[in-house]
Amino acid sequence: MSYVRRVGLLKAAGLGFRNYADFSGRAQRAEYWWFQLFVILVSVAISLVGQIGFGWEEGELIRSQAIWNLATVIPTLALGWRRMHDLGKSGWWNFFPVAPLIWAVVAAIILSELGDNENPVAVAAAVMGFATTLAAAIYVIVLLARDSDPRPNRYGPSPKYSEADAIFQ
Repeated sequence: MSYVRRVGLLKAAGLGFRNYADFSGRAQRAEYWWFQLFVILVSVAISLVGQIGFGWEEGELIRSQAIWNLATVIPTLALGWRRMHDLGKSGWWNFFPVAPLIWAVVAAIILSELGDNENPVAVAAAVMGFATTLAAAIYVIVLLARDSDPRPNRYGPSPKYSEADAIFQ
C-alpha cells in the first residue's frame, strides 16, 4: 500500500503562508494548485464583500486587491519555485515566459515610436514575441501540472510520497 500525502485547500493555504519566502525544497502539485485557487477565491471574496458589503468604489477595490496581491506575491513565487524543484528543475523555469515577453514589449514600443505600424519586420517581431510568450507560458503550466517525482532529487525527498514508498516505485 502506497502512502500519498494529501493536501487540500486549507492545508495548502497554511503551507503557502507558513513557507512564505522559502525557496528551497519541494512542493507537490496539489499544494501548488490549491494555493492558487485559494488566492483567487480570496481575491474574488475581497471584491464581492467590498462592493456588496461596503459599497467600495473602484479605487478602494483596486487598493484592497493590490494589498492582497502584495501579500501573496512572495509565497506564490516561492511555491512555484519549490514546485519546479519537485520536478527536478530549477525554480528559474517559472520565468521562462518573461524573456519573449520582454522581446514583444520592446518590439511593440519600437513600433509605436517609429510611427510605422506597417513595418513588416517590426510587426513580425512583436507578433512572434507575444506568440512565443504564450507558448512558453503554456509549457510552464504543463510543467506545473505534472505529477511529483516520487524519488528524492537534488532538492530533497518527495513531499508527496514517503521515502519508504519512493524506494519501491
